[in-house]
Amino acid sequence: ITTAASNTGAHIRGDLTSSGILTFNGDAYFDKAGATYINSGTLSIAASKTLFVQGASTTLNIQSGSTLNNSGTIQVDTGSTLTLGYAYTNANAINLNAGNLTLSGTLTNTGTLTSSTGAITGTINNTTGTINLTGDTNNAYLTLNNSAGGTLNFSAANADTAGTTIGTMTNNAGTIDFATALTSYRALTVDTFTTNSGTINMASHASWS
Repeated sequence: ITTAASNTGAHIRGDLTSSGILTFNGDAYFDKAGATYINSGTLSIAASKTLFVQGASTTLNIQSGSTLNNSGTIQVDTGSTLTLGYAYTNANAINLNAGNLTLSGTLTNTGTLTSSTGAITGTINNTTGTINLTGDTNNAYLTLNNSAGGTLNFSAANADTAGTTIGTMTNNAGTIDFATALTSYRALTVDTFTTNSGTINMASHASWS
């Protein structure tokens, strides 16, 4: 399947198993509720374009041995899940818009990973990228290493008391920032935190435990 750059609304509304080539040069939608979209071939998303994964219990499964070329954005919306079956480097954008991310191998982040109220399961090495946690979420099964050059942001959208949980932070050698615009208490809970050799900027109303 190949879509033209001028095609801004290609909708694939059915279960799909692809061992061939999927090339989205325009915005595209995997948007059948409950469907499973499996890629064991090559999936490419053009620069400045977005692949939307939408629908309750909709899953995009990028299998081990396949290829994901994301030059744009993968957006996982409410109730949907992106599963990466191998170690992958995110050099562009993954947006979990209340969707979930499940990792079988380590995700190396050199781009931008944004999560609102979805859950992340697996291991992330944030080398030179940015992770934005913008809503209340329980990431109890997330292991995170924030390397030198990596940034972890808790934004103003987190201005409430429920907070965010991270299962394990093996190291912070980069920067962890709480937004300065928090207007009520914002909690970050890290179940296991090994070492900090970087910077943690805590704004007013921020809470760490």
